[in-house]
Amino acid sequence: MNSNLYIVGTIHTDLLGPQRLEKFLESVQPAHVLAEAHENRLKLYEEELKKDRETKVYTIIDRIYHDYGILMKDEQMENLQLIYNRFLESYNFEYSASKKYTEENKVNFTLMDLPVINSIHDGNFMNELLLSENSEKNDKKAIKTVLDVLGKNPELFVQYINQETQERYETSITECSKINSRINLLRKIRKWVPRFFLADWADKIDVILNICDPRRDQYMAQCIRTVFEAEKPKTVAVCGLYHMYRLEDLLQDLHPTTTPLNRAEELTQTLPHL
Repeated sequence: MNSNLYIVGTIHTDLLGPQRLEKFLESVQPAHVLAEAHENRLKLYEEELKKDRETKVYTIIDRIYHDYGILMKDEQMENLQLIYNRFLESYNFEYSASKKYTEENKVNFTLMDLPVINSIHDGNFMNELLLSENSEKNDKKAIKTVLDVLGKNPELFVQYINQETQERYETSITECSKINSRINLLRKIRKWVPRFFLADWADKIDVILNICDPRRDQYMAQCIRTVFEAEKPKTVAVCGLYHMYRLEDLLQDLHPTTTPLNRAEELTQTLPHL
């Protein structure tokens, strides 16, 4: 375990992510921070968020209405706005929190990702293909929870999201293994099944394969290696959990210290030099 090289794995929708990451960086005090981001990707996501603000079709509304035909009640709309604002606060925190720390402490900051080849991905489609064999059942249960809680208190819904996020952190190794096997299946489908038969699925599958392209992990690994081997400064790389497990293998000769973000504070307490 290298106490000068840390790879922190995140869940991109972690509402506690900004505070967790800022606290970890302040504890470790790295001389160089790398974040899973690319200027091209940042621009696309900013455009997506701007479109959401303009049209008022927020993520949760869109999911509930288009998947289940359930319109939010008028008295719930204000609560939904509050919840969406919380999501905006944590949006892309791997980049924003890292950039904030490096600017305030005048340390080096590097983006470590490849550009987007395809458009913004369909998160619902990804979950359906990659994560849950019972996605429809799970989604209906989640939607009922959303509707029940929104009518009472938006902060209860935030607590619900935080609990779900914690569970995703704890089951990440199993989930990443499941994702890997399904990605391999998707690669075979795209290679052998004519695009005509896949219809509109082809584009969505291509987006997923781009997001999960192993070249991204190889590029991230090279960025980390280049930075760390140059002067061996104390280095922190921040990326999604899926990438963290891959980077741990690709950089095993450097013996990086890896940790899911939800356990980062616990890690710093076990390292006497911090």
